[in-house]
Amino acid sequence: MAKSKKASKLATSDAVPTARQLLKTVFKTLKTHYRPYLVTTLIFMLVYVAFVGVGSQIDPVEIKEYLNTNYADNSKFINDTIILSAVFGGGVLELSQIATSYGLFLILIVSLAYLWIARQIWADKQVSVRDAFYKGMYPMVPVLILILLLSIQLLPLTLGNYILITVVSNGLAASVIEKVFIGSGFVSLALLSGWLAVPTVLGLFISTLPNMTPKKAWQAGKELAKGRRLRILSRMFTGGLLMFVVSSLILLIVVAGWTGAAPVVGAIIAACLLPVANLYLYALYRGL
Repeated sequence: MAKSKKASKLATSDAVPTARQLLKTVFKTLKTHYRPYLVTTLIFMLVYVAFVGVGSQIDPVEIKEYLNTNYADNSKFINDTIILSAVFGGGVLELSQIATSYGLFLILIVSLAYLWIARQIWADKQVSVRDAFYKGMYPMVPVLILILLLSIQLLPLTLGNYILITVVSNGLAASVIEKVFIGSGFVSLALLSGWLAVPTVLGLFISTLPNMTPKKAWQAGKELAKGRRLRILSRMFTGGLLMFVVSSLILLIVVAGWTGAAPVVGAIIAACLLPVANLYLYALYRGL
């Protein structure tokens, strides 16, 4: 009987919340504590527009007219997808290095604010947007160090992506076997990066605890992920995929019905996804 209870306890301790459970927690939290997240997101959007800007110099209406004139045989879905890729791909490329740096820095600041809000909610403490920006910024240096480590761990994925794009764009993989080989290599490198990155991602949340160094945070993340890295990685991938699919569907509907508003709507969706993604990962971390 004692052995059975011990085994049950170990099984419970090794459990990883499902994506459905995590999303349920996210939306329940946002519904109950919508005000601090809404105010924080609005502040982020205003500051982002002021320092970075929004939209793209590429006119989606002109692209739509061009496609309808020259590629009338294409289905509406294909043309709308091309418009979406051109507008947002072009918008990212148009950003200067300074604007990109500002944007990344603002995302870091607001992510720390979201994290502080989540910690207060989980601890049943009073939430203040002002304190989220004041008190939530203290772990910035440890977080930056872990982000640097994370960027190194993602190098295999970057290399695999570069090789895949080079091979596909130049038509270097002619046979099915070559395509399977290249695809398998990319997936393997992506899994390697994911395997390395899981403890670091968890460490990002742990590093915000008092008196926590980056090394201790990474070691704690590694211990937390022990024996369940792939399951944790699958939850991260599933959450990211769901957010991508839902946002893409919304944007495709906007492109089909109100093409000119696509850049603005896309920026709003991206800003709204930030608290959702932060809460999803935090709920995953707290559920381990």
